[in-house]
Amino acid sequence: MKAVHLIFCLVLFSLSNCNGKDIDSPGPAVIMGTIENHDPDDQLLYYTYLTGQPVKIINGQYKIELDIQEPSLISLKYNRMVPWDIYVKPGDSIRVAFERFDWLNFYTSLQYAGDRAQANTRLFQLNQLLNEGFMDRGFFRMEASVFTNQLLALKQKSDHLIATWEKEKEPDKAFIQFVRQLRDYTLAYYACIYPSQISVTTGAPYGPATDALSGMMVPARMDDKYLHQPILGSYILERLDYHFRLQNSPGRSDKLSRKLQLIDSLYTDPFFNEYARFQMLNEQMRSSGIDQALEKAYKSFVTVAQNEAYKKTLSDWYENSNLIQEGRAPDFSFVDAENRPFKLSQLNSTYVYIDVWATWCGPCLQERPAFERLMDDLKDRSDITFLSISLDENEERWRDMVMKKDMKGIHLLAEGAFQ
Repeated sequence: MKAVHLIFCLVLFSLSNCNGKDIDSPGPAVIMGTIENHDPDDQLLYYTYLTGQPVKIINGQYKIELDIQEPSLISLKYNRMVPWDIYVKPGDSIRVAFERFDWLNFYTSLQYAGDRAQANTRLFQLNQLLNEGFMDRGFFRMEASVFTNQLLALKQKSDHLIATWEKEKEPDKAFIQFVRQLRDYTLAYYACIYPSQISVTTGAPYGPATDALSGMMVPARMDDKYLHQPILGSYILERLDYHFRLQNSPGRSDKLSRKLQLIDSLYTDPFFNEYARFQMLNEQMRSSGIDQALEKAYKSFVTVAQNEAYKKTLSDWYENSNLIQEGRAPDFSFVDAENRPFKLSQLNSTYVYIDVWATWCGPCLQERPAFERLMDDLKDRSDITFLSISLDENEERWRDMVMKKDMKGIHLLAEGAFQ
């Protein structure tokens, strides 16, 4: 493997109160660094609470400012890589650099500097230990008792690793608590998905887990500060799926009500109950449309839900679904190739043909000549408008291709690309 040369951005923080702020206030935490060999179409997201926020990358450099009041975990996700966790405290300046590799080698290039460098190196070390089995194709082919012993062995190894950090002269107690809980969620997640995985890999009928494995499906405690972590959110939904499959009977049509009842029995804590209900309703709305039962469940949820983000997400989807059922399209506003704002509602034509594409999408470019022939064939139809909406991250590349290839129709750039 070629040598990895990493360049870190340096950031200086002043603790003086020259801006009139309390000298004891640590200010925002900052995570920044350099991505070597970064491609303009690549994407970096960070998760602080449930949903990913896109990070602007300029010449391979990025910067994230976090307004946090206590030690926290955030997740970074680069392209299609599995998200990785970063431990951060208020006022920290953390530098994370990595190289754009294929997915097998990407994580070996991660380098930390600045505050919390040692803790984050250790956190990555723990995650590598816990992911070893998951990356092994034989992990979910094991007989149940062997699989359970493997999970117990992972717990023992991770306990030993964490104990060495705990015995240091001045251990970071918040960090120790974080890693223990993340370990517990990971093992509980593995236990929940085993019955479905063994069924897929071996063809065995789906059935209940053994008593030993069932005992590992519930972590000692669940803390809402971890909910943005992909592993905890995945665990909550996989545990629901496991119990639903056990009671599922062919031909039954009350799937929604049974899932809601299961959520109430599995998650009595209001915070996790609301999260599970939101995720389940969100999935149902997007996958199967809105019928009478789902509409009733949705209206009941938004009436009592505390989380405004949950309510807005479901309300937007509900309103758009109603428009579609009425034969109307949800309105949107993007910029065109001349950098002018464009709204769908400003069109007067009866029909609007929308083509979604990107400059990096090979099949999209192969299809383009046929699309332009279609526009030529229908050029005398004043009741049809053709829109091409790009999902490009690189705005300059998009404009350049539209202009150089003299692409026909109206061209728009989707704000946030895939987001």
